[in-house]
Amino acid sequence: MQPRQVYYGYLKDPASGRCVDEVISFYFAAPHSYTGEDVVEIQTHGGIIVVQRALQLLLRSGAVMAAAGEFTKRAFLSGRLDLTQAEAVRDLIQADGIAGAAQAMEQLSGLLGRRISQLTRKFLQMIATIEVSIDFPDDYGALDRREFDQSLTQLAKELQHLLVTADQGRIVRQGLKLVIVGRPNVGKSSLLNSLLGEDRAIVTAIAGTTRDVLEERFSLDGIVMRLVDTAGLHESADEIEQLGMARTRSSIETADLVLWVLDAKESLQEEDRELALLLQNKPLLLVLNKTDVADGMDLQKELLQRGFKQKPISIAATLGEGLEGLQDAIRQQVLTGKIIAGNEPILTSLRHKDAVEQALRQVEACKQAVAVGLPEDCYVINLRSAYEALATISGELVSEDIIETIFSQFCVGK
Repeated sequence: MQPRQVYYGYLKDPASGRCVDEVISFYFAAPHSYTGEDVVEIQTHGGIIVVQRALQLLLRSGAVMAAAGEFTKRAFLSGRLDLTQAEAVRDLIQADGIAGAAQAMEQLSGLLGRRISQLTRKFLQMIATIEVSIDFPDDYGALDRREFDQSLTQLAKELQHLLVTADQGRIVRQGLKLVIVGRPNVGKSSLLNSLLGEDRAIVTAIAGTTRDVLEERFSLDGIVMRLVDTAGLHESADEIEQLGMARTRSSIETADLVLWVLDAKESLQEEDRELALLLQNKPLLLVLNKTDVADGMDLQKELLQRGFKQKPISIAATLGEGLEGLQDAIRQQVLTGKIIAGNEPILTSLRHKDAVEQALRQVEACKQAVAVGLPEDCYVINLRSAYEALATISGELVSEDIIETIFSQFCVGK
């Protein structure tokens, strides 16, 4: 077989001589393949039986089944991809929004890996500068501590700039968690249905219909919105309702943005006051529902008296009125001005964020060591720790446990 040529033929059972399928096949010679190794690809017709039979013949002939993420892992181990690019393959496969897929493609191009590589080289250069000034003071002179401190300040700024992207990267990759809260029967489920454009939550005039947390998804500007309808907070002896309200409180804690729905026809109740305490210091939008029958001006005055200074968004959820204004408010609160430019690297996982935070702490510790006049070999300890933390992002320095954890999240094969 010649590399990169298409071969047409039949897959036969060597034991019986019978044809199993009509196939085409390719041969990719190392290093010009996805894994960087010699690769043969056989393309069969679709269908469970045909594929199973083909696999049985290959396994009988000595092939072994690939583990989860095995091909991408081999590409990483052969040096064809760095670890950020390998993670991008996983993110691209798992993406359920346009923005998430676009971000994964940017990372797959090596954008984040190159930025991390630039930073690690800077740390290594600084370490080398210190070591030669210690070992060869006559040839290179003493370390200029003022200039060295300025370099540390610049590195800290670059790391902080990367950290700013972490929350945006998480939102684009995982989706934004929007939690709808409010007293029973204020229209939370109606709002969820209106945003989705279909009836996903049961809506009745009976208070307490929603007794558990319900999560659905929709897309806003290409970003997945994980919309969570919660049980209303109120006094209840019902054990199931109590569990639902406990989950409501938990959802509030983990929300990226809370939509607090209030009934424009009513004043604040005791349950609203409890919610007000839970929602302190949370990203929040006030939503006045049922404004088709009441203007809610008295309620707005009460909210202002309780310290909620933002202007509520007026909607009529059952009629679908005011939804565009609500979507614009969500953009302003979370998305507008925060979408990172396509040519800018983004931290896309908690692993990345933790590593950059570790590096930043070491840079700050090094600055402190310079400020108090500690010996220069102390600086090397901090700088080396910062370098090692960043090098785990690209896989330049990474433990086998981390590698196994990352590739275990892949689908089988890819």
